[in-house]
Amino acid sequence: MTIFGESTGGVSISYLTYTPAAQDYFHQSIGQSGSAQAMFTGISNKSIEISQIMAKKANCPTGNSEVMTKCLQQIQATELQKIDITIPETGQFLNWIVRVDGELYKETELKDLKNGKPAIIGNVEYEYSPNVANIANASEKFDQALNDLQLFVGKSAIEKEVLKQAIRYAYIDSQGDRTNKTFEAQQIAKMYTGYFASKAALEATRKADAGRSVWVYHYNYYTKNVFPATYPFRKGAPHATEVCYLFLMEIPDSWRQFITWCPLNYDGQQRKVADYLGEMWTNFAIKGNPSPKNLDWPNFHNVSNANTMFMGSELYIEPTYFLESANFWNYLKPSIEQSFQARRKF
Repeated sequence: MTIFGESTGGVSISYLTYTPAAQDYFHQSIGQSGSAQAMFTGISNKSIEISQIMAKKANCPTGNSEVMTKCLQQIQATELQKIDITIPETGQFLNWIVRVDGELYKETELKDLKNGKPAIIGNVEYEYSPNVANIANASEKFDQALNDLQLFVGKSAIEKEVLKQAIRYAYIDSQGDRTNKTFEAQQIAKMYTGYFASKAALEATRKADAGRSVWVYHYNYYTKNVFPATYPFRKGAPHATEVCYLFLMEIPDSWRQFITWCPLNYDGQQRKVADYLGEMWTNFAIKGNPSPKNLDWPNFHNVSNANTMFMGSELYIEPTYFLESANFWNYLKPSIEQSFQARRKF
């Protein structure tokens, strides 16, 4: 049994790989563009409080846990999903958060399982790209991009400003013409991708350190002008684009204005991409090793020896792809935060 998912599904798959009670129900996992290590996911010990908030909005009684639970169980899942609810202390959406219930999750910290199941973890060229059209039209929208990633929860005003300037310098000011809005939009999209990639690297590192077999990938195949005309830039592989090719998806006309990156008709090159994706995912499910024909895909070891499979019009291995983004998001940013924590002690 191979479990896999993309985006929110990737986060869910990631959580299952950390869940002891789930280990007997699958053999390997594939997490596409989603990780439980991301800052907008997490674990909360406020499960009762959160359930009561949802129950109130669903018009269920909250005085007795058993009565409240039975009331919620009578409501269709599709109706519960419509309830707009956030976790009070962070403002995060409920559906991103795992709750400590004392049974499935007993701790507020993710701990990798020794000798756990093999895993594939990866990302695409422009993660979170649907938001770029809205955030990149003006320089001040950069703040919104950072807020989307939940980077400033619990931070002081000074910490927020220092972190913002460090991230902006790394992704925009040091890279080119900051007055070029197309360039800035691309860099904000790359910032999202760098963040996602760093968390994929962090998860892969922890799994490898725990004795798991791990493979990592970066998907960057796209066709001409895949983004809508309203986007600041038109080319690149957006969030979820590999799903189109994995399933040879045909998007209905009514959705075409929102999802423009799935081909109308798959040509020879596009079918070649679909074939190698299907081959690798199938190889992994059947053999436990995703290597395609005529190309060995080595295991991930660490960010300096990641052996990342680049998936474009051709396949090739890039050993150090994760290194730069992982160093920034997993080491430099935390070191800035730690310096502020040290200052508070004096």
